[in-house]
Amino acid sequence: MGGGYSETSLGPGVYRVAYEANGATSANRVNDYLILRCARLTLEKGYQYFSFLGDDQSYDNGGIKYLSTVIRMYHDAARGRGLSMLNAKVVANQIESGYKLKGLASQRLLR
Repeated sequence: MGGGYSETSLGPGVYRVAYEANGATSANRVNDYLILRCARLTLEKGYQYFSFLGDDQSYDNGGIKYLSTVIRMYHDAARGRGLSMLNAKVVANQIESGYKLKGLASQRLLR
Protein backbone atom coordinates (compact mmCIF):
# COMPACT_ATOMS: atom_id res chain seq x y z
CA MET A 1 0.00 0.00 0.00
CA GLY A 2 1.44 3.37 -0.96
CA GLY A 3 -0.74 5.72 1.08
CA GLY A 4 -4.49 6.22 1.26
CA TYR A 5 -6.99 3.49 2.00
CA SER A 6 -7.66 -0.07 0.98
CA GLU A 7 -10.32 -2.60 1.81
CA THR A 8 -10.66 -6.35 1.48
CA SER A 9 -13.94 -8.24 1.54
CA LEU A 10 -13.89 -11.02 4.14
CA GLY A 11 -17.48 -12.13 3.54
CA PRO A 12 -20.94 -10.63 2.98
CA GLY A 13 -20.94 -7.22 4.68
CA VAL A 14 -17.58 -7.84 6.39
CA TYR A 15 -14.45 -5.92 5.39
CA ARG A 16 -10.92 -5.26 6.54
CA VAL A 17 -10.38 -1.53 6.03
CA ALA A 18 -6.92 0.03 6.17
CA TYR A 19 -5.50 3.54 6.02
CA GLU A 20 -1.86 4.46 5.51
CA ALA A 21 -0.33 7.93 5.77
CA ASN A 22 3.06 9.59 5.91
CA GLY A 23 4.87 10.13 9.20
CA ALA A 24 3.84 13.79 9.40
CA THR A 25 0.17 12.78 9.77
CA SER A 26 -0.99 12.63 13.38
CA ALA A 27 -2.15 9.32 14.82
CA ASN A 28 -5.55 10.90 15.56
CA ARG A 29 -5.97 11.95 11.94
CA VAL A 30 -5.03 8.47 10.67
CA ASN A 31 -7.62 6.99 13.05
CA ASP A 32 -10.29 9.49 12.00
CA TYR A 33 -9.64 8.91 8.29
CA LEU A 34 -9.86 5.15 8.82
CA ILE A 35 -13.23 5.56 10.55
CA LEU A 36 -14.36 7.94 7.80
CA ARG A 37 -13.46 5.34 5.17
CA CYS A 38 -15.37 2.68 7.13
CA ALA A 39 -18.43 4.94 7.13
CA ARG A 40 -18.14 5.81 3.43
CA LEU A 41 -17.61 2.17 2.43
CA THR A 42 -20.68 1.18 4.44
CA LEU A 43 -22.78 3.72 2.54
CA GLU A 44 -21.24 2.76 -0.83
CA LYS A 45 -22.20 -0.87 -0.25
CA GLY A 46 -25.81 0.10 0.49
CA TYR A 47 -25.74 -0.33 4.28
CA GLN A 48 -26.59 2.23 6.99
CA TYR A 49 -24.70 1.00 10.07
CA PHE A 50 -21.40 -0.62 10.91
CA SER A 51 -19.65 -2.05 13.94
CA PHE A 52 -16.00 -2.81 14.64
CA LEU A 53 -15.20 -6.49 14.98
CA GLY A 54 -11.66 -5.90 16.20
CA ASP A 55 -8.53 -7.57 14.85
CA ASP A 56 -6.96 -4.11 14.63
CA GLN A 57 -3.48 -3.84 13.19
CA SER A 58 -1.17 -0.84 13.29
CA TYR A 59 2.39 0.29 12.87
CA ASP A 60 4.30 3.55 12.91
CA ASN A 61 7.87 3.39 11.69
CA GLY A 62 8.38 7.15 11.73
CA GLY A 63 7.93 7.48 7.98
CA ILE A 64 4.67 5.58 7.54
CA LYS A 65 1.63 5.19 9.78
CA TYR A 66 -0.72 2.28 9.11
CA LEU A 67 -3.97 1.31 10.82
CA SER A 68 -6.56 -1.32 9.89
CA THR A 69 -9.67 -2.84 11.41
CA VAL A 70 -12.45 -5.26 10.52
CA ILE A 71 -16.03 -4.02 10.27
CA ARG A 72 -19.44 -5.63 9.78
CA MET A 73 -22.15 -3.67 7.97
CA TYR A 74 -25.88 -3.69 8.70
CA HIS A 75 -28.94 -2.49 6.82
CA ASP A 76 -30.80 -1.61 10.01
CA ALA A 77 -30.06 -1.26 13.69
CA ALA A 78 -32.16 -4.26 14.72
CA ARG A 79 -29.83 -6.71 12.95
CA GLY A 80 -26.88 -5.73 15.10
CA ARG A 81 -28.76 -5.78 18.37
CA GLY A 82 -26.42 -5.89 21.35
CA LEU A 83 -23.48 -4.50 19.37
CA SER A 84 -22.07 -1.02 19.48
CA MET A 85 -23.15 0.16 16.03
CA LEU A 86 -22.41 3.43 14.31
CA ASN A 87 -24.68 5.25 11.90
CA ALA A 88 -22.44 5.60 8.83
CA LYS A 89 -24.01 8.82 7.57
CA VAL A 90 -23.74 10.54 10.95
CA VAL A 91 -20.13 9.41 11.42
CA ALA A 92 -19.10 10.57 7.94
CA ASN A 93 -20.76 13.96 8.41
CA GLN A 94 -19.13 14.50 11.82
CA ILE A 95 -15.61 13.66 10.65
CA GLU A 96 -15.97 15.62 7.42
CA SER A 97 -17.21 18.64 9.37
CA GLY A 98 -14.41 18.34 11.92
CA TYR A 99 -11.75 18.40 9.19
CA LYS A 100 -13.75 20.78 6.97
CA LEU A 101 -13.96 18.15 4.24
CA LYS A 102 -16.86 18.44 1.85
CA GLY A 103 -17.93 16.45 -1.18
CA LEU A 104 -15.14 16.21 -3.73
CA ALA A 105 -12.37 17.03 -1.26
CA SER A 106 -13.47 14.15 0.93
CA GLN A 107 -13.75 11.79 -2.02
CA ARG A 108 -10.26 12.72 -3.29
CA LEU A 109 -8.75 12.24 0.15
CA LEU A 110 -10.22 8.76 0.47
CA ARG A 111 -9.21 7.44 -2.95
